[in-house]
Amino acid sequence: MENNFIPITVAFGFAILISFWIKGVLDNNNFKVNPFTGYFRDTKNIFNLSAATSDNVTRKYFFLLGLLNILSRVALIILFIVFVTGTIKEDNAALCDSYKDFKSDTYDYLVINKYIDSNEHSYRTLVLQSKEGYQFKSTDLDFDKSNLFNFLSVGDSIKKKKESAIVRVINRKADTTFKVDFGCDEK
Repeated sequence: MENNFIPITVAFGFAILISFWIKGVLDNNNFKVNPFTGYFRDTKNIFNLSAATSDNVTRKYFFLLGLLNILSRVALIILFIVFVTGTIKEDNAALCDSYKDFKSDTYDYLVINKYIDSNEHSYRTLVLQSKEGYQFKSTDLDFDKSNLFNFLSVGDSIKKKKESAIVRVINRKADTTFKVDFGCDEK
């Protein structure tokens, strides 16, 4: 994610530099400019100025400025899309890592408490107790989409075998299984 941010910053800086360069050229040629708005109007005006200029070198210079302005905007849009899709892929990779970690654990616990931890990014948190009486907090189900967290109640037993995504919930009313799903593409 950090590596994608640098080209976007450079492209954005280049686009701003070209825009202000064009505004300066237009201002020197008696066109109405605003330093903060009118970028599309300025692009149209630089091409109009190019067409109205009789000197061939100056005409090419104005045309090149307009073309650079358009290309810098297109590059900025493309880099933004690359940045967003790269971020999505990184988020999916993090989900897959969490899913693999979850699957690698063995569960045989009693649910002591469950809550949304408003002090910690609103993570869905379980307080679990092992057979030996050791209690700990778990946010393992925060990314789960199977609704297991909502189904669980204090006093439920939860069991899961290593390398499995199937969780067994045992309570007074029923013995239910859930297939935990983190939304990871590589299940």
